[in-house]
Amino acid sequence: MNGNGNKPQRISKVMFEEIKGIEPSHEASDIGFLDEVDVELCVELGRIDKKVGEVAGLKVGSVIELDRLAGDNMDVVVNGTYLAKGEVVILADAYGIRITHILSE
Repeated sequence: MNGNGNKPQRISKVMFEEIKGIEPSHEASDIGFLDEVDVELCVELGRIDKKVGEVAGLKVGSVIELDRLAGDNMDVVVNGTYLAKGEVVILADAYGIRITHILSE
């Protein structure tokens, strides 16, 4: 008997039968359904550490010096994971980023 007065339980290994006659569908290899999944894409120009008081003191026209040089590649981050590097481009009246390097592991 164990400490709570119950008889010890016998534990045995479970055996499963092989499933036969089921072929994988062609749909299983089609990942096109992922085309509509939203992801968060962020382009990081640089970083800097500031205290709350310093941030609260910022005004329109304030200049913040970042940890990168002008012209350096930007980091492209998808769902919190660094994915690529790129450079800033101007398209009409908007900014964009041209991917210059896809990061590998």
